[in-house]
Amino acid sequence: MDSNIATPAQTLATRGVFFDLDGTLADTVAALTAALNDTFTPRRFPLVTEEDTLRCINYGARELVRRAAPDHLSPSEVDELLSEYLVHYRVHNLDTRRAYDEISELIYLLKRRGYLCAVVTNKPQELACGLTEALFGGQFDFVLGQSPELPAKPDPAMALHALDKLGLSKEEVIFVGDSIADVNFARNSGMRFVGAGWGFFGRVSLQNAGAESVASRPLEILKYL
Repeated sequence: MDSNIATPAQTLATRGVFFDLDGTLADTVAALTAALNDTFTPRRFPLVTEEDTLRCINYGARELVRRAAPDHLSPSEVDELLSEYLVHYRVHNLDTRRAYDEISELIYLLKRRGYLCAVVTNKPQELACGLTEALFGGQFDFVLGQSPELPAKPDPAMALHALDKLGLSKEEVIFVGDSIADVNFARNSGMRFVGAGWGFFGRVSLQNAGAESVASRPLEILKYL
């Protein structure tokens, strides 16, 4: 190869930062657990703890419900349970009243320096937009939640859609997330990944999943740009 020909990684500076939501921007586990238990109580299903919820999240609302519920349910019963869960979660969605420490400052600094910022989450679209607006106003350039039109993370479809909407290439974006699903999502999408070590699953889990870069606190993200 001609040594004067630069690779995309050499020529494209970071222009955007994409974030997961649950466990990355805010601690939502209490709201998720409350919605699950409101759904399970009338059916006399065993109630779940926050630790149970953490074992079930990151692959979308349907998977959360399926994994948290008793394992004898049919697909149609899971669909019915999901509908009930979404009703309850709309009630609890805004129980999360603040972002993690330093997140708002991080977003402010990124925007001030000219970076495009997006949320890409497996939380349903309506709920993702509502919570992001409540916590951050209009600071994000784009919010993409789960919908029937696109498969959930770690499939790369949501990343490709967000990149297209913002006019960015995968080489120009860092994805920040807290879970194994987020590590795989970034890998599948070709985006660089920085782990949210302050989130639900911690540094060791992210490193075991293959994350080479993990920040201990939000403002550390700035050094990876």
